[in-house]
Amino acid sequence: MKIKRVYAFLLILSLAFLCACQETRVEKASANLEKKEPEAKIARLFFVGDVIYHYPVYKNLARNQSPTEFQSHYELMEPYIQKADFALANYEGSVSPDGSTHSYPMFQVPHETLDALKANGFDALSTANNHCLDGGLQGAKKLIDLCQEKGLEQFGTYKDPNKRGIIADIQGVKVGFLSYSQSFNGLEVLAKKEPYLLAPLDLNKVKEDIEFLRPQCDYLLVLPHWGTEYAEGPDQGVKEIAEAILSYGADGIIASHPHVVQGLQRRNDGKFIVYSMGNSLSNQKRQYQKTKRVEGGLALELTLSKREKTRVIQLKEIPTLVIQRQGKAQVASCQDVMDGKISDVSSLDQQRSQELYEEVLKDTTNY
Repeated sequence: MKIKRVYAFLLILSLAFLCACQETRVEKASANLEKKEPEAKIARLFFVGDVIYHYPVYKNLARNQSPTEFQSHYELMEPYIQKADFALANYEGSVSPDGSTHSYPMFQVPHETLDALKANGFDALSTANNHCLDGGLQGAKKLIDLCQEKGLEQFGTYKDPNKRGIIADIQGVKVGFLSYSQSFNGLEVLAKKEPYLLAPLDLNKVKEDIEFLRPQCDYLLVLPHWGTEYAEGPDQGVKEIAEAILSYGADGIIASHPHVVQGLQRRNDGKFIVYSMGNSLSNQKRQYQKTKRVEGGLALELTLSKREKTRVIQLKEIPTLVIQRQGKAQVASCQDVMDGKISDVSSLDQQRSQELYEEVLKDTTNY
């Protein structure tokens, strides 16, 4: 009888132990569910190259302090611009303090262009380039003020001596932006007493800025204005500068100035270099520069994903050109023109779209 009681006691003890183990498993499973990896934060960025307001680009547009007319320049690209969480352009030129204008070789462009770019959906402008002092010191400062008034982020020229680039919180991804110019067309002497106004492409300065900005952001892009105009590809000096910038801690380089598209290098370490995005908006044509490559531009869609680390999950090239439509110069996607998505396109521009689409994609894979 005592033996049966012992067996019964052991059986009850075993069942209790099994129940306790089962509860522990359930608790662990619940804890694992709670510790499930969070969803990635996704940031979609969009870039265009040189935005150059030659006089013929805006001569037919009414200047009335309204962005409506000038908004037509990027009207056809708005589906791409506004789809992005953050869109950026390289604003090549300056303004005058009083709103007067001047075209090549000293670009002082209408103030309405800033309203228009904001209305198109652009969020930021890089202003470090060889024409940023075309309106003198006061023109450069007026451009900074206008960007602030219109709600456009701006970097590359500065009124604040302590400012270094910008950091944008894009859907929870903190992206840093720095820009520099290799040349100021000899006008840098104007800023001798205010050297902080400019951002020269000096590697010591670039390294210092990256070291300052890098700890504050998840991803860091550098936008240099460099190289030789109309060159077939980047020279060895540019390639060495690019390698140095990446070694300092930048994640990517998106460059401008040559007015033609140059190579896009995707590296094994996840970083990338766009040696030149070419012209986006301009009046440069093959008959003037003796190369059709000035007529094709590169726009980029860059998608970032952030969990513990931030990485590129898409880098998409979009070849563009400037078409003449309804008496206006408009930037368009070559593919959209070829697919018939844009009305009132001349047969000449349809032909150019196919030609420049092929040229731009070839240029991104060369060098």
